[in-house]
Amino acid sequence: MDLDLYEGRIAFLSREGPALRGYVDTDLDEGTYTLRVNKTKKVWLITEAVKPGLITEAVKPGLRFSVDLDGPDPFELRYEQPLVLTVHAGMQSRHNIDSVADTIAFLKEEESQSTRWQALMGLSNVLLEDVIDQLWSADPTGKGIIMELLASFEQEASQTNHPFDLARVLRVIEGFTYEQSALYVDAFTSYMLDPLSNVPDEKRKPPLSTLQIRLIFDKWPPTRSIVIYTDDISDGDRIDPDPPTYGSANLTYPKWLNRATTPRLHAAKKAILDQKENENLVSIIEQAHDAYEKIQLAWTVFGLAQPVITRLANPKPKPDKWAGSVGAARAKGAVWRWKGIQPAWNGPGEWVRDFEAGANMTASSAYYQLEAAGTPPGWGYRYGGVQFENFLDGMFVDAKDWAYWGIVGRSMRGLYDPAIAMSKIRQAETQLVAVQRFGLQWRISDADLVPVIRTGLKANGLSEISVVHVPKHPPPPDWIPRIPTRLR
Repeated sequence: MDLDLYEGRIAFLSREGPALRGYVDTDLDEGTYTLRVNKTKKVWLITEAVKPGLITEAVKPGLRFSVDLDGPDPFELRYEQPLVLTVHAGMQSRHNIDSVADTIAFLKEEESQSTRWQALMGLSNVLLEDVIDQLWSADPTGKGIIMELLASFEQEASQTNHPFDLARVLRVIEGFTYEQSALYVDAFTSYMLDPLSNVPDEKRKPPLSTLQIRLIFDKWPPTRSIVIYTDDISDGDRIDPDPPTYGSANLTYPKWLNRATTPRLHAAKKAILDQKENENLVSIIEQAHDAYEKIQLAWTVFGLAQPVITRLANPKPKPDKWAGSVGAARAKGAVWRWKGIQPAWNGPGEWVRDFEAGANMTASSAYYQLEAAGTPPGWGYRYGGVQFENFLDGMFVDAKDWAYWGIVGRSMRGLYDPAIAMSKIRQAETQLVAVQRFGLQWRISDADLVPVIRTGLKANGLSEISVVHVPKHPPPPDWIPRIPTRLR
């Protein structure tokens, strides 16, 4: 739940579709609360409050809040309990009218699409929903702004430092501009055999197949594509009793992919297997080339993007002269060497090149990932569409080189930008959804920040994540995180 005190508005967020909104009457202060709902007595039971600075406080008795949703009775909805309620002070209007009108006026006056994206990314969820609703339904000018935003998404995704907030805005926009059925994984416009299907993969030994279907969605901007192993699509007819939920590429997915839940995807799998049997793979790849040139983004969960044409256009890239030169092995043409923690070779995920290639990371942070988690510079350990640092001792590992007085550290303590803190919470939620039956551990470089992160994760129902301190050491003199072209 997301509550705006200034506007008196609340949004009930859902993984199944657009948020439900309404008005709220409350005596709560700004902060984060955990609560349970008693549907029989129609009351909200608040169990804990975490105020800015991530300080846990007792909850005083009082009104708490009453909700009048625009539609359903809130006590007839399904909830994942305990619920998390985030209360924002809100963005007071400069003209004492309302913050929605002020935001829309700014978006109409502003010509820079990047500035528009930044403005929307800074809004709370409920204010964002109200703004996009007004833009889409009010007048043609508002619809034009939204379509311009969608058309510029690719450019913004390539330069943003807040990809999860960017994807959050995109999800809200698409909730108004497209039918939910258009965002279902089975609504792809075309498909192809992914060229990497022919690459041997030691982690997928028989009976597992390396065949992958690339699904393309280009009926609406932004264009996107995802890859699914054929093994993940079954011949069963089991119907998913629950609505599909959001996942990779801001699309929605059923609990399982099969002939009943995703009939078009199942048919695509059958066609590709038949084509494989007839050994017509070359013709399929040739036919796919034109479609690849049209695809600008390959998505991970919640909208991280990277070019996909590179591997097809350059199937045999020229070796980097610094191939394998990391750590103590910096000689020209050296192979991968590292005496510390090693990359996982037999885990459930796979090592892939990081599309950012460390562009947003200092050499010191790259060395921390290497030393604390065994992550080769410029590489990431991918599983379920989400990138981690490694897979160690049966759990996924993510290394966080965050300082107590750094931007992230201050944001998590309520001293800087709450949007940054919430983006880390959303990252944690995404990772937990991806790993499911495995454990997840965050390794933190600053010991003072460990209890802060633990408290923040617990307040948001994410205490399953193990948070440990792994000390940070300075890299060797003149150490440069050169990126190996291959690991083995």
